[in-house]
Amino acid sequence: MAYGLKALRRIQFTKETTAGTAVATTTAIWRGTGLLNDESVIKDVPEDRGSFQPLNRTYIPQVGAAINLDKTPLTFEQFPYVMAMGIAAGAASGTVDGTGGSDYIYTATLSTTSAGTPQSYTFEGGDNTGVDEAAYVFAEEFTLEGAPNEAVMLSAKLRGRQASLSSFSATINAPTVEEVLFNKGALCLHATTFGSGAITGSWVGFSLNVKTGYQALYTGDGAAVYFYTVKQVAPTVTGKLLLENDANGAAELLCARNRTTRYMRITFVGSAQTTSGTGSAWGYKTVQADIGIRYTDIPSLGDKGGDDVLTFAFELVSVTSGGVFTCVNEVSTLP
Repeated sequence: MAYGLKALRRIQFTKETTAGTAVATTTAIWRGTGLLNDESVIKDVPEDRGSFQPLNRTYIPQVGAAINLDKTPLTFEQFPYVMAMGIAAGAASGTVDGTGGSDYIYTATLSTTSAGTPQSYTFEGGDNTGVDEAAYVFAEEFTLEGAPNEAVMLSAKLRGRQASLSSFSATINAPTVEEVLFNKGALCLHATTFGSGAITGSWVGFSLNVKTGYQALYTGDGAAVYFYTVKQVAPTVTGKLLLENDANGAAELLCARNRTTRYMRITFVGSAQTTSGTGSAWGYKTVQADIGIRYTDIPSLGDKGGDDVLTFAFELVSVTSGGVFTCVNEVSTLP
């Protein structure tokens, strides 16, 4: 008898051509941990039938699947999957940086005046004895967070139509990835311009949560009890910035008191590109977020290892050229 082993778990996935039409997962494996869960709704039927013991009468009005990607180090190579599933399908394809360069640019912009469309994927998850499959997988939410001397961490909540018994379509080699490190990050805060107002010597932590606005839409459709399609309501972005209680912290405290809009740019760099293309705009692997924010409260002094810090909670506000996530790596297209 074979026993399921945690060491033999894996999650693999492939981009769908038609949303909801499952494909063999032969191209990508997730470098992290997580589970694919069956979220079918089972309901009992109460009956007055003259017996203490009920009959086994149940029904399933709704099926669904959830894939929870556990907190794991963010990588330059795999972040575009989350961007494509949770922000815009176009992020599934990269654009070469310059002419003849080795790096590729993946960009996703949060929806503003019209609803977006996520790239859907088929996922398979399980171990050596049992595998579930889910089609029409998209991201409902993802979170980035980081602190000094650590990797930036990523977690995500994905949803699919239903969990079905399956088997792994193929054995996939794990791709080479590079972790995003907080100490190689930079923070800019400015009144009008992304990339201006560098915060140096003061940034000691952050979190950034994106609720994508993508929701499963269940309808009376004559056949299936899984969701019919995915719709989008307004996405939301919230988070926190941890700053030293110094001149930079004091300046942002004044902005919090005045409800001043801030153009926030968070940038993390990795290895230098192998080949610099003509007209190249990026010299390194990069993850960057340009977000217009306003602080949602006025922080009090906090303690971080005996050091005074300020924690600024923030939320998304609309600004010109805001809501843009960029990832630069050396992967020409998401496998």
